[in-house]
Amino acid sequence: MKSNPRWDEVGRERMRREMDFNVFGVVDPSFPPIINFSNDPRYKYDNRYEEQHSMLNDDKMALDTKWRLLALFVLCFAFRLDRVTSSQEVMKQLTTGFIKALQICKKELNLGDHIMQDFMNFWREEYELVNRELGCAISCIALKLDLISEDLKMHHGNAQQFAINHGADEEMAKQLVTMIHECEKANEGGNDDCMRVLEIAKCFRTRIHELKWAPSMEVILEEVMTEV
Repeated sequence: MKSNPRWDEVGRERMRREMDFNVFGVVDPSFPPIINFSNDPRYKYDNRYEEQHSMLNDDKMALDTKWRLLALFVLCFAFRLDRVTSSQEVMKQLTTGFIKALQICKKELNLGDHIMQDFMNFWREEYELVNRELGCAISCIALKLDLISEDLKMHHGNAQQFAINHGADEEMAKQLVTMIHECEKANEGGNDDCMRVLEIAKCFRTRIHELKWAPSMEVILEEVMTEV
């Protein structure tokens, strides 16, 4: 594209005047003045838009952070609720398994019908476990299920496998065995094995309630009566 001769001439004249100003320090009056826009309020840069935009971005980031925290809380709560629900189901299966084996020990030990009431109310925190025969029944059932040895000490491997067979994962099974072992250590000594086992059972019940794993006895009763 060819250049316009007129504009080339104007450009050369402008350059000449700028050189005259730089060399002699004299401003040609015919030369258009240089406008300083910085001091003119009409041309002053307005940064309010950027400030508002920045504030909106900060508010959006804060809101996004709150939503992320809320979502994380909901997920954690849902996971914990699911874990508690599944743990209650495992405890229900374990308790049902014990109650099914109760009839054999009831006949062998010549226990009264009140022993069934103790079992059906076992997980109620307000129900006092004071019946010595309950400890004898628990010992008998545990022996029948190979969960304890002849000296009434828990067989860790068998107890863990028993929990797994009734729906517990490996982590929960180990946790149950650990709790029972700790309750055993806390109730060592004494000449009455039935009372010692009863105290271990009470200790175990307390620990299960602390974890909110205790099953509903109404559900257990319904399941047991259905299979009778």
